[in-house]
Amino acid sequence: MTNVGWTGWSRYGLTVACLASYGMVRAAEPGASPPAVRVRAVDLLRESAEGRRRISGPIRLRDGRWTVKIRPVVDVVDGVPWEIRYENHPEAEIQDLLAEQFDPAEHVLRIPVLKVPDVVWDRWFPTDEMRDVAGIHFPHMVRQDESHLLFTSHDQVDGSGSRIEGTLLVPVTWSIDQAIIVRATSRREEVLERIEHERAHAVTAVTDLTEAIIGPQSWRPGSSSGRRAQVVWRWRYERVFGTWRHYRDGEKKLPMLRTFVTVLPPTRWSLYLLKPKSEIVPGDTLEFNFDVMGADARYAELRRHGQREVHRMLGGTTREIPRFRSGS
Repeated sequence: MTNVGWTGWSRYGLTVACLASYGMVRAAEPGASPPAVRVRAVDLLRESAEGRRRISGPIRLRDGRWTVKIRPVVDVVDGVPWEIRYENHPEAEIQDLLAEQFDPAEHVLRIPVLKVPDVVWDRWFPTDEMRDVAGIHFPHMVRQDESHLLFTSHDQVDGSGSRIEGTLLVPVTWSIDQAIIVRATSRREEVLERIEHERAHAVTAVTDLTEAIIGPQSWRPGSSSGRRAQVVWRWRYERVFGTWRHYRDGEKKLPMLRTFVTVLPPTRWSLYLLKPKSEIVPGDTLEFNFDVMGADARYAELRRHGQREVHRMLGGTTREIPRFRSGS
């Protein structure tokens, strides 16, 4: 996620960003005529949080390829006066799969494998750092969107401290491009072993992506400390092609698998603080904001650890592979 600014209120703080997709507000009741004004989900929710717009009944609107359902709640939870649900349009060409349907070990079998004959390896990978490599797995993480978060602060009921809650208002998507290249020899078993080694790296790469987005789970209610995330996400994939300067001088494209992970409302991140709500300052919220949005840095650290674990279990050496430039 990208931090794009801070605006303070007596009760609310928002990271404000631009969103290109618009929707038409529609009443949830069958047969009701929608208003003639086009709105964005993030604007509707932000104006409600600021008290400039009242959401008095269930609302359904179309935002990009999503159907958004917003329902006011009587029992306000964590200062958020509505329930938000995002679903794919029934007629949408792209349908995201549920998180429960994601099996990393099965998914990485979709990654294209390029087998390069040993006699041409040096020509296709002319740099010294690639000359002795038997197999390569490319992971490349990209954030697709900017985030829209509503931050609220609350005293603990037992008086032990306070909490900051960061509620996601609209979907945000990350993607990871992956390709596998192995040095082919006449020994089939050796080639298959190299492929499986690189697939092990691929499994950790996609697993690390979701873990990086969720962030650390250190919630300890008894000690009024730590943080947690209640994340709702969906995924999809597509085949793409990208270039890499170390592969054939960057003039030829590699087949890759691009995996998208989209985080949806009602996702929420929570942080305990050992002080009352009255002592929370904007800097506390900003620090939590940066922590929630630190998926990129967390992913880089998880990847380093994941590489070491794969090589510890399967053998081999850890080497940082330069990033490639991807494109569809």
